Amino acid sequence: MPSELRGNTTYILVKLAPGANVEQVRAEIKRRLPYNDVFTGQEWATRSRSYWVDSTGLGLNMYLTVFLGCLVGIVVVAQTLYTSTMEHIKEFGTVKAIGGGNADIYAILGKQATIAAVLGFALGSVMAFALRPLIYKIDLKLVIPPQLFAIVFAGSLVLCPRRP
Repeated sequence: MPSELRGNTTYILVKLAPGANVEQVRAEIKRRLPYNDVFTGQEWATRSRSYWVDSTGLGLNMYLTVFLGCLVGIVVVAQTLYTSTMEHIKEFGTVKAIGGGNADIYAILGKQATIAAVLGFALGSVMAFALRPLIYKIDLKLVIPPQLFAIVFAGSLVLCPRRP
């Protein structure tokens, strides 16, 4: 290592040629710079993510934001279903009068909750994807992997109350 870099280097980024063996290059860098850590791109990303989520307040803030979002969502949906139930109490009484049971009423409310979850998820998804170009203009990137999309949809269905 050149003497002007010794003790002054924070990191060195190495771009490999196509087909290069990552482990061989890594071993050679480690041999030439024995007092430095050598990470692959994935290892560095994991380490950086872990630092920001675990060692700073960012992780706690993210978890609290998700928790509060879920809580507010549940309250809004519950209030909407409660209001709808109270507005249609006579209709539910009619269902009971013609022989319907509590299970029938719960099924109706469950369908309403499912419709609310699907519509809410659809509207939220449209808004998120519509914001992508605006977010891109401020040099940020909105990444929504399919797995996250599926998890949020499943969470929307689970978090919508099924009983009054």
